[in-house]
Amino acid sequence: MLSQMALVGALNAVVMLIVFLRPEVSQSLYEIVLIDEKYEHSIEMGMRNPGLFYTGFSILSLVYSLLFIIQLALIVNWRDRVRLFDLLVLVLLFMGMFFSGRAGFVVALFGVVLFLLLYFVHGQAVQFVRSVRVGFYFLFLGFGFSLVLSLSGYAYYLDWFFELFINFYEEGRLASKTTDTLLSQHYFLPGSASGVLFGVANFGRQYGLEYIPSDVGYVLFIHGLGVVGLVFSFGFFLLLSFLVFSKGACLTMRWLFLFVVLGILIGSFKDYYFLSHMGYTQILFLLFFAARFIGERAGGTMKITGPRGAL
Repeated sequence: MLSQMALVGALNAVVMLIVFLRPEVSQSLYEIVLIDEKYEHSIEMGMRNPGLFYTGFSILSLVYSLLFIIQLALIVNWRDRVRLFDLLVLVLLFMGMFFSGRAGFVVALFGVVLFLLLYFVHGQAVQFVRSVRVGFYFLFLGFGFSLVLSLSGYAYYLDWFFELFINFYEEGRLASKTTDTLLSQHYFLPGSASGVLFGVANFGRQYGLEYIPSDVGYVLFIHGLGVVGLVFSFGFFLLLSFLVFSKGACLTMRWLFLFVVLGILIGSFKDYYFLSHMGYTQILFLLFFAARFIGERAGGTMKITGPRGAL
């Protein structure tokens, strides 16, 4: 199940790569495939595209970051050896992240650090060493891909994608134009105390209601249901996490589920991710049921109760 999700993401990433490198293909493709009209300008500028999905940007980028970490966990924990095909899928998932947005890259970095710490703290030397090994393979392939893009006239895209880290290296501040705009224009609360506590029943994007000029998930949620609703939402995620950690799942599955929850919460500083229909909620529930009803504790590895390869 998990490997099939990763494979679907990888196949869509191939389409994204073709659209990026061959603009003439996109003209024919998007006469057939419906996409968000906001993407038309981005594609014309040689920037981001959603592949075969309707929408994307940071939303699709977060989905790819979750799939990237899931694929990494599959390679490290549930493969007898590191296979070239698995590495190719991992690279394609990163490319999907690369061609959709930068927010997912930050979440994926967080996931890699989280799992390295997990294996180190719990003394899982085999998984830790394999993670580092896969990391070296991935960095080698990623460097080659970046070099090809740079030599092919796409250095501008690399500068945009790694802007956060370039600014940190050159200016000593971990920021970009996007983060500056978010902090200066997108963070604000309803105008009344009751609105802050209970919301104004407006998530900012419903038909017939006032548009709220913010992309930030927490801002839109507070306008909708207030701080009280936000606390209940956190309680829902906490309940699911408790159920996963209390019964049924091996160590890796528990932490994989926790990563997805934290990824949604971290991503909500940029966009709206609370129980949306954009893919990450589906991934969350698939992992929840996999952890509860497929996995069993088995010394940090996964026993498959269904047919071989069910994960």
